[in-house]
Amino acid sequence: MDVIEDIENQTNELRALGINVMDQFSLEQNVAAEVDEAVKKQNRKQKINILNREVKESKLEIMKIKSKENDFEQRLAGMRQRVTDPRKIFAIEKSIKENQKQLKTLTIRKNYIENKLEAAIEDESVLDTVDLNLEEGEVVDEDETEEEKCSRGIFRDKMIKEGKMTPFGTLLIPSVSFKEETEKPLQNAFSFHSFSSSGKNSLTPCTSSTLTLSSENEYHPPR
Repeated sequence: MDVIEDIENQTNELRALGINVMDQFSLEQNVAAEVDEAVKKQNRKQKINILNREVKESKLEIMKIKSKENDFEQRLAGMRQRVTDPRKIFAIEKSIKENQKQLKTLTIRKNYIENKLEAAIEDESVLDTVDLNLEEGEVVDEDETEEEKCSRGIFRDKMIKEGKMTPFGTLLIPSVSFKEETEKPLQNAFSFHSFSSSGKNSLTPCTSSTLTLSSENEYHPPR
């Protein structure tokens, strides 16, 4: 007790001289708080730069997707005006749907980031809820469990390894192939039959029934 009183007396004497005295614990707490605040400010500054760059890249990507979609629409309109393999039309329609899905995803993410950046002008702490590791188009789900976050990360890594997504989260739309399939020879359309007795060939159309040659169908050279 005497030691505590002694410290308090010394503290009071120093304060009387205009010297501010703090105990070790309070000093460490204040220093830690200042360091944390400095780290937060630095992280927020870096996050703002990253998000601004992502918004810029998203706008460029959206323009590319819209241009690609317009090209698909024109090609599809041309196909519908002429006789075209239905599989080609289906492939174009599928690409348009995938394009629209990616466009929606990018737009949601871009709007989300822009809203956060706008709110950060008044209060930078709103940036603390922005997850830079989210895929494009995703927003923070505060109710998401750690297991769900892990599953999402595994799915993202799998998509990148399979070449379906870039490391930046951009989905890759498979290009539409218009390579003509090799047509099978029309070997079943006609059948050639040799006859040793006449030395001639008879050309007979195939039917669904078994091909049989009666004596009436045999070829007889003119006498």
